Amino acid sequence: MEQMVTEPQKHPGAQELLGKQGKLIIVLDRTYDFTNSEGWATSSGCVILKCGGGYQESLAHAGTCNGRPLTKVKYAKAGTTEIIVGSNKSILGKNGKGVIKGKGLRIKNAQNVIIRDISITDINPKVVWAGDALAFDNVKNVWVHGVTFAVRRHLG
Repeated sequence: MEQMVTEPQKHPGAQELLGKQGKLIIVLDRTYDFTNSEGWATSSGCVILKCGGGYQESLAHAGTCNGRPLTKVKYAKAGTTEIIVGSNKSILGKNGKGVIKGKGLRIKNAQNVIIRDISITDINPKVVWAGDALAFDNVKNVWVHGVTFAVRRHLG
């Protein structure tokens, strides 16, 4: 099977390509902003103390809000559902401009994946439990190099 190189122009195209079957090199040369792509939600949560002082909101998940007064927390739904990355994918930043904003990547049931020289940023930066930048489930031969995670505030 031949390997194809592509540079998606918009975020829906990038998301579709990452889950596609077959060998593919995906070159990211701009900011792909998913923040508003799935709308907004409000869920039960609480206010917690941040590491280093101050406060931030948290979704009520994994006991985070146990014993704390509950409140409503607004967050971007895109951050809570990662882009699924299939096998035999290379995701490469170009000229320092490859940015995925507002959504993370999940490599799931996959092998032979390279993620290099990109940034993953702003996944619900003010809300704990509202998204992960990078997640791995049942993977083999995954290489992550030169990836920057920015503006994501979390516990511990």
